[in-house]
Amino acid sequence: MADLSAPCAVTIRGLSGNVVAHVVPIPATVAELKSAIETQCGTPSALQQLLKDNSPLLDDAQIMSDEPFEVLLCVDQTPLFSWDLDGNPAADHISVEGGHLRASRLRTDFVNVVAKEPVRHGIHFFEFVVHRVQDEQWCGVVHDKSQAGKSVHGSNLDGRFYYFNKERRGSGLRESYGKTMCRFDSPQDGDVIGMLLNVDTRMLVFALNGKLQGKCVVPGHGPLYFFTTVDRPGDHMELRKPLSSEAPEDMMQAA
Repeated sequence: MADLSAPCAVTIRGLSGNVVAHVVPIPATVAELKSAIETQCGTPSALQQLLKDNSPLLDDAQIMSDEPFEVLLCVDQTPLFSWDLDGNPAADHISVEGGHLRASRLRTDFVNVVAKEPVRHGIHFFEFVVHRVQDEQWCGVVHDKSQAGKSVHGSNLDGRFYYFNKERRGSGLRESYGKTMCRFDSPQDGDVIGMLLNVDTRMLVFALNGKLQGKCVVPGHGPLYFFTTVDRPGDHMELRKPLSSEAPEDMMQAA
């Protein structure tokens, strides 16, 4: 909790207008300011959008001020459902636009892709839109970014996944290293896979086109990244994040 009795150098306010943090002394850069805000109020730096006089502050900008000032803190969840292209070891095989992932330059057997930022707490509803899948597909959550790229095959993945393939055989909930936990309906191009994740209880619930499929507990603790893969040129998956309140009622009850 912010110490409101501290002398003010930079005052950070939330959208409600309430003070959420004071940063003293004034940091040299916006990146350092964001780091201080994360320490005080827990909002990850990557999800922070800071506005000063209605203008955004860029991470690499220097803070040229010896006088106290205020900034507005906005939380931008876009990195939770935007694929991490720059950090992917096989980035030259794929193209990314926000939550859209395409295998337009694929010259390898497959590429695993994770979101830019993990979900750290609370209940989150995500959707995987199956625009085009020509072979196999794993959609789910993993603990870190170590499986991104082209070195970890689906049968060796560590996480929890909705697995399916073009032949519509063997679709289901898969745990680590390819073991099928239960059978699910087989998605087709144009279908939407829903995932409701309670990070605090580790409960992950799956649906297909709004129809409940099943649930599982994700082992471990800590943040979780959303994950998918492409393995044929022309594959196209999309990750999006509707409001949790838009999740089907039976998914909410299952979580």
